[in-house]
Amino acid sequence: KHHEAGGQSGAMEDIKARLDNSLVVFAPRLVKSEYKLMTLEGDLLKHIEAGKSLWVKAAAGSNAVVCTETKTFELQLVETSNTLLLAQLGAAGDDDDDDDLSGDESAAAGGAARVGRDIEVVGLCGSSFEAKPTPPRLELLHSLLQRSMLTVEDANEDAAAGEDDADGGTFSPRKRGRGADVATGAPAPPAGAPVSPPKTPSSKSASAAAASAVKGADDGAAATPAGKAALAETRTLNRATHFTLRDLEACVQASRAEILVELSALGVVRRKGYERLISPELRAAVIGAVLDAIAENAMPLLSVRPSSVAAFVGDRFPAYAVRFALARLGREHPTQAGKWCVSARRAARFLGRQLLDLVRQQAAGKAGLIEEGEFLAAWAAAVANLTALGGPPSLKEAAKQVPGTSDSDVEALEDEQGEYSLDGFEAKLSILEGLFVRHERAGETLLECYPEDELPLDAKERFAALFTKQTEWAKEQIQPFVDPITGPGRTLVDLLLRFTRVVNKADGSVVHARR
Repeated sequence: KHHEAGGQSGAMEDIKARLDNSLVVFAPRLVKSEYKLMTLEGDLLKHIEAGKSLWVKAAAGSNAVVCTETKTFELQLVETSNTLLLAQLGAAGDDDDDDDLSGDESAAAGGAARVGRDIEVVGLCGSSFEAKPTPPRLELLHSLLQRSMLTVEDANEDAAAGEDDADGGTFSPRKRGRGADVATGAPAPPAGAPVSPPKTPSSKSASAAAASAVKGADDGAAATPAGKAALAETRTLNRATHFTLRDLEACVQASRAEILVELSALGVVRRKGYERLISPELRAAVIGAVLDAIAENAMPLLSVRPSSVAAFVGDRFPAYAVRFALARLGREHPTQAGKWCVSARRAARFLGRQLLDLVRQQAAGKAGLIEEGEFLAAWAAAVANLTALGGPPSLKEAAKQVPGTSDSDVEALEDEQGEYSLDGFEAKLSILEGLFVRHERAGETLLECYPEDELPLDAKERFAALFTKQTEWAKEQIQPFVDPITGPGRTLVDLLLRFTRVVNKADGSVVHARR
């Protein structure tokens, strides 16, 4: 444990005084592997000194991580040139009698009149672990959730049977990457939560992740009850298709808060105690149905009643699916219980993606391209059908219309204006950043559907995919596709320096190419 320089002097003086008046002896058996040292600094040191817990999570093929409730740190092994002696200090002035020493030890003491044994070397260590901030490693989370996604057929069957999620359902949506709304103060995992089984960070499929996990566990499992239990738990995980939040916390190399943020970003619902990923087909179907219900019933975007939406789509989608769609599109009304506010920007982004997806599907495996002007005209018309439904033009105005709302409550909504304001709202391509790439061909500007969330999470694989799509990217073009994988210790600039090289074009522009 490292302290600031000012705080070291007293402790060092005390140790020096002890050494000046004590005999250093070695324990009969020194086992180097029994002790591991970790350097703690900054927030991590304060976390430990406050009496809070850390969770160490191992992985096959990569360094282990240590997690607080909200952050993840990579453990890096640092070798030292000199062997460190790990001493156990007794109470000051606590001298042992000569009778407590063996004959050999007495001889080693040289017959000194005073024999001090308050400093005893109990272990040796030639290295220590340093904890460096790292982005959460979430590839395995995706892989596990994809084993059992909720489909349109599942939702239709639940609606027909009148079933819903007894656990209350859907996580609130949060952003990933730059400007991420990272939760803080999340509760710690349950006491006694198991240490994670291994995983491979770059694995793309559930089967690959499972195979890697088993191999890592087999390689590292000791012939001890704890080792055998960990191995059995890993094999159980690899056979499982459904996972609770505790299961995911145990095996994903990320803090609880970071896992919750990612579950929110993915739109996961809690179904009968298990975290279930909504399939892309179900996501498109239920959000589209909810927007249709809003338009058909002329509901103002900032005053949507979930019960009215459910009455319109309830024969096809259960209540948990409706909650999922509303959570993806907006937020609960800030001052009026029982109502939701739908973001025009989020609704427009969904409609834009839906149109781009349609063009891609109609291309039947070829690059689905649409002329930019044609796309903008069709998209703007679809968005106008929603924004023209009337009602208050902003959250502030919506709040003012609710009796009993104070001026302070209204002013607190100022920051939400950009997301939920309908005044002068336009369907601009900037809303769709990260969903398309632009091509210039024969004097035309064409758009191609290319959603960021379909790219690999692993940085190396993501950049490989991006440069397969096109050989050169301007910084502003590539940024929407890279921002979601940035995090502590891994900025956009860091990733561009690592995976790209800068090319100066003849026209004075600067682009990034494959390194």
